Amino acid sequence: MKKTIFTLLISIACTGGLYIAADDSIPSVDLGEVSVTARRGWVENGKINFIPTKREKQLSNSPETLLKEMHLPVIRYKDGVIVGRSGQPVVFFINGVRADKIDIATFWPKNAKRVEYIERPADPMFEGVPVAVNFIMTEYEVGGVSRFNGTQKVPDNGYYSTSTKAVYKKMTYGLLLSGSYYRDHRTTEQGSEVYKDLNHDGNHYDRIERSFDESSYSRDESLNVSVNARYTGDSFRATHTLSFGWMNRPGSGGSGSSIWTDNMFGSDTGAYHSDGRSVTPQVSGNYYKRFSAKWYLTGGWSYAYGSNNNNMWNQTGDAEKIVNGSREHVNSCKLWLQPYFRSSEKLIFQMNVKSDLDWFSTQYSGSNDSRSSQSRQELSAGLNVFYEFSPDLWVTVEPGLSASIWKIGSNGDNTVRPTGECSVNWTPNSKLSLGGSLRFYLRPTPASESTPVIIKYSELMWLTGNDRLRNLTSWDSYLYSTFIATPSLRFSLGAGYVRTVNSIIYDYIPAAFQDGGLIKHTLNADPVDNVRVNMNVSYDLGDVTFSITPEWYYTRTRGLYASDFNHFCMSGGVDYSFGNCRAELRYDGPYKDMTSAGMERSWTQDCWNFMFTFGKDNLYMNVGLENLFNNKRKSWTSFTSPHYSSYMSKHVTGRKFVCTMTYTFDYGKKVDRRIDISGPESIKTSVLAK
Repeated sequence: MKKTIFTLLISIACTGGLYIAADDSIPSVDLGEVSVTARRGWVENGKINFIPTKREKQLSNSPETLLKEMHLPVIRYKDGVIVGRSGQPVVFFINGVRADKIDIATFWPKNAKRVEYIERPADPMFEGVPVAVNFIMTEYEVGGVSRFNGTQKVPDNGYYSTSTKAVYKKMTYGLLLSGSYYRDHRTTEQGSEVYKDLNHDGNHYDRIERSFDESSYSRDESLNVSVNARYTGDSFRATHTLSFGWMNRPGSGGSGSSIWTDNMFGSDTGAYHSDGRSVTPQVSGNYYKRFSAKWYLTGGWSYAYGSNNNNMWNQTGDAEKIVNGSREHVNSCKLWLQPYFRSSEKLIFQMNVKSDLDWFSTQYSGSNDSRSSQSRQELSAGLNVFYEFSPDLWVTVEPGLSASIWKIGSNGDNTVRPTGECSVNWTPNSKLSLGGSLRFYLRPTPASESTPVIIKYSELMWLTGNDRLRNLTSWDSYLYSTFIATPSLRFSLGAGYVRTVNSIIYDYIPAAFQDGGLIKHTLNADPVDNVRVNMNVSYDLGDVTFSITPEWYYTRTRGLYASDFNHFCMSGGVDYSFGNCRAELRYDGPYKDMTSAGMERSWTQDCWNFMFTFGKDNLYMNVGLENLFNNKRKSWTSFTSPHYSSYMSKHVTGRKFVCTMTYTFDYGKKVDRRIDISGPESIKTSVLAK
């Protein structure tokens, strides 16, 4: 009887909104020349426009979930990121303004009137980003939106936030307060390590082996608050944001059996522990100014201060406990400027100038009592030239320079490299789109990899950075094609080649005789080639949608462990929407990879996820199970080098119960503004009517 009542209640909840029309009732205007590209989609003035249905908006609570629910043929998910047809990440805008974290936190899909997808947007309000998605939302004269959101994953973590955005004439004020915690006491690790050709305690060893079976724990918690104010005028816009972040690690570590060669540490146990905290206040400003129909300027600045405190200890068997600590102060400043000139409807020039300045001061204690100072400055300048040969064909060329200036203690150096990017897109008709891009870029060395301080963190292991690391450079090419066979059936194919030079890896060398053990240090790897080919097929039947994504990638490394590696993986999913509900089943196949210039290989088990979503009016609820069939998710990592090798099998929390609840409401007076594009006008008729 109870089961029957429960089933009846669920059925009533899921079908309670069936009386609602599938599409919003929005007035139409003359579109001029329009080409239909997909279900509820059309192209006009270089934008692909889509109107979300009422159901899609009810079953969403963020920009990402709305796009996912709409099943747009021009976007897809890649490594957890929304990307466009070109494979580049999508940048969100709301009513032509780049969305910040408060805009995202207060995003209410119910207020979305239209979604615009734009590649290489010519309009300067989109700041020259490669791919933009602009949400046309309800605007307010006086009033705004408030939201309460909570996500809980059982057994290990939760995220909770409250946010509000209020409008008063030309001013908009925002507030975001969020907190999270993470607790993991279920991870276990088993494996072995081999140390070769090293000294310890005055003796030389050709080989030392260790086998281990450990349990680890991890605890993190954070609190963040942000407030901002935005002025929006006819030709000028300014946003100022003040943020404060606090992060605490009350304790992470592990313990277990640790069996060494000849019981060299007097016991078969081992343990390690670390804790820390961080405080980060930040302030920033963003500006947009239109001088004329041809001249625009965008720019901004930011300053952040960080105070990071960390402590750790490690004990091997009956040996003395090794203790380390660090106290760090970080100052970061950023400046950027983007002047923009539109000489004609077909030719656009945009200059990008950016400067990042960072100063690090760190006091180490324990195995190495020393102070480390480091400064890094990254400068870049480039010219973005956009030319439209025709509405179906456009080209972008971006030549530039990138400079890296650093100083670590008394050592310093600088690097100046040309950078560049070019891309082309051709859309011969509304069903087919072809394009490609070629990019050469420079990525600065992270400060955490270049600090030369040597720290002892176990009986046989030291850790140090490298103050002579070279900046990573890379050639990145990508070709893509999207074919919309019918409004319901879409195919997309992408192929990319990346050549990376000077990627940063870890290696091991013997320490000095009096110190003993091995030193784990950073260095630049030999060139690595990566090739990736992926395809996505999606079929939208309205209430039911299927998608499948096969992918193949190939890696070639050079140097001591030169190797070839290739892997084929598969992912896909199906979802079914009915009434106010959606059920989704997702599969991600097993994943293999080779990194560290061929020295490291890894594997992760496949995963099935199930989600059920209910949405109506102000309430959004999503519940589900992650990793349906495994209480523990398995993975392994193997590492091989001349002086150190290891194999570790890891079991982490697999099956999780997930629940997300969002409650949103608005208030005040809305702007009475008709949507400017909503689809073709209805046809005239001479049929007699009563």
